[in-house]
Amino acid sequence: TDMALIDAFLKQTVKIKPYIRTAGGEPVYGREETRKCRLERGCNLQTTYKGPDGQIDQILANARMFCRGEPIPDRSVVSFEGREYTVIKCFVASGFRDDHLEVYLE
Repeated sequence: TDMALIDAFLKQTVKIKPYIRTAGGEPVYGREETRKCRLERGCNLQTTYKGPDGQIDQILANARMFCRGEPIPDRSVVSFEGREYTVIKCFVASGFRDDHLEVYLE
């Protein structure tokens, strides 16, 4: 099945602290979770997308992560190999099942 194929592709593990809200100027995070993923670091990871208001937005990211599961809120913190990244944007990848995510990190 396509799930086995995707799982074979997700060889790395990250810790994710999901962003919930800001309270008193400080971010509030949910319970940390661990997910299998594939994380690509590199220069010039960018994507262009249309925002809900129809504006074209561009993201410049330091890393891009592919994983499965619930969408990860923007501003969540992802820890990988001793480094912390912040989620800029999480997209549900089209052409896959609903839970296949493409996440841009800074």
